[in-house]
Amino acid sequence: TVITITATDTEGSNTTAWQQFNLAVDERGAVDYDADADGLIEIRNLAQFDAIRYDLNGSGSPVDPTRYAAAFPDAGLSMGCDGSCRGYELATNLDFDTNGNGRADAGDDYWNGGRGWRPIGRPLPGFDAIFDGNGHTIANLFIDREDDAALFSRIGRNGVVRRVGLSDVDVTGGSSAGGLVATNSGVIYATYVTGRVAGEWAGGLAFTSHGGRVSASYGAARIESDQGGGLVSWNGGWIGASYATGRVTGSGGGLVAVNDGAVVGTYATGSVSPDGAGLVYRGEGDVAHSYWDADTSGRTRSAGGTGRSTASLQAPTGYTGIYARWNLDIDRDGRADDPWDFGTTTEYPVLVVDFNGDGKASWEEFGDQRGPIPRVEAVTVVDDWLILTFSKDLEQASIPSPRDFTVRVDGVVARVDAVEVEGREVRVRLADAPSGEQEVTVSYTPGANPIRGVAGPLAPSIDRRPAIIKSATSRSFWRGWRLILLDEDKD
Repeated sequence: TVITITATDTEGSNTTAWQQFNLAVDERGAVDYDADADGLIEIRNLAQFDAIRYDLNGSGSPVDPTRYAAAFPDAGLSMGCDGSCRGYELATNLDFDTNGNGRADAGDDYWNGGRGWRPIGRPLPGFDAIFDGNGHTIANLFIDREDDAALFSRIGRNGVVRRVGLSDVDVTGGSSAGGLVATNSGVIYATYVTGRVAGEWAGGLAFTSHGGRVSASYGAARIESDQGGGLVSWNGGWIGASYATGRVTGSGGGLVAVNDGAVVGTYATGSVSPDGAGLVYRGEGDVAHSYWDADTSGRTRSAGGTGRSTASLQAPTGYTGIYARWNLDIDRDGRADDPWDFGTTTEYPVLVVDFNGDGKASWEEFGDQRGPIPRVEAVTVVDDWLILTFSKDLEQASIPSPRDFTVRVDGVVARVDAVEVEGREVRVRLADAPSGEQEVTVSYTPGANPIRGVAGPLAPSIDRRPAIIKSATSRSFWRGWRLILLDEDKD
């Protein structure tokens, strides 16, 4: 650093002299927040993530130096960036459940009187830099606000948010809500959201993509909204190589509520309320090579796209048939990016990424897409109900046929009258209730509407799994969706 000192004699001679010398800044002990020299400031805790709001252009020159410095103490020149910084990156997973009790409450650092996280991205143009999650996750985001509700309120035209997963969000907004962002005018790539998002306009990933791009991303959050979309509520940009599996309650679409942009190479499988649509609820935008599962969604209409059976969506195991046009050029470098893994003929396509840097993209690195297979943890008989309890929540829109089950009582096949699915349970109603002395087994073979987890993975077949017959004394069980209390000793 060069320092110049100028002195003027004001007592008579009015002459001027100057001296220039070099000043060496001793940065011993200063922290380099760009240790990998990629121009991205490293985030290691929620306080540092929160400080991004003071530096929306990612330069490392905040508008509130005092608060910023509290999150990044002892920072070296330029935050350690070689030249100028251009954004931020996660160096570890983050969790908003800071007191570790498994729920959002006043003991968490960003509870804010019950309003939860204050979204990043105000004022305009919003977050206008790079945010790279490096494959890390941000867990347990909680927001309950009357205005925009999301991790980022706005991503600007120069903004890029990529390679990050949000797990178990609980986001409630007024007019608009999204798991990742309220308004996207930039680029969103390789992201996902699970949990719950609610608002007048609500999308699993974003409320709106206004001139922005969304690619290689998926939404697996439950949507509660009058204008809900499993991925995006209102699309005025481009969505490609993406999908949604979350349930949509209220009016909306399995993927998008209103499409005034372009949707290419996508699908949706989540159940949708009767007022909604399988893929797109309404809009005049283009929809190409995109599908919804007419079996699991329960819907037969959409403003674009094609309804397909579960079997037809799972049948191709490569870029053939209905998926022949799915090998998209996502990064616009003139080459196809091969973003999908098609699995077997009993699995949906899922997205692949290379987060661990081994040069091999895989779906296992990208959240719980196919997820742990729902497996039977217990089989019990209560009165005339045989109850299979699984390891994870099940898709309620996929109800197996009674013909898919074989129940034997003392080796004799019993008649199955009905099947119900709720939460983690499949309830099989028998024509006659077994007694406590009888031996009961159950077998299951997947049919047209197989048992599946909420995220899509199928439960395997079951071969003569023994059941435990529960005593009828002081027990409770579900019948016809009502809790019935039984007590044989009661008058």
